[in-house]
Amino acid sequence: MIKQIHNSVKGRYGSPRIYQVLKDQGEKVSKKRVNRLMREHNIYAKTKHRFKTTTNSKHNNAIAPNLLEQNFMTSSPNKVWVSDITFIMTCEGWLYLAV
Repeated sequence: MIKQIHNSVKGRYGSPRIYQVLKDQGEKVSKKRVNRLMREHNIYAKTKHRFKTTTNSKHNNAIAPNLLEQNFMTSSPNKVWVSDITFIMTCEGWLYLAV
C-alpha cells in the first residue's frame, strides 16, 4: 500500500504524509512502522531544490577585460589558460567541479 500511495503522488510524499493517508484510509499503522518500511524498501520523497543565484551581475565593481575575445587558437602550447566551475547536486550534497 505504501508503494501504491508513493507512486500515485509521483514520489512527493515522505513517511509522515503516507502515514496520514493510510490512517485516513482506516489502516492501523504507526509512524515508525511506515518510516521503517519505506527505508527498508528505499522509498524516499522527492525533494525540491530551490534555485540559488550564484552570480550578481548588477554591481559597480570593475569587470576584467576579455583578452581572448573567444579566440582560443594559439601558436604554441601553454599560451592561453581558461577555467570553469559548476555545481552538481548529489544525494550526499553539493559537489563543486572546476576544470
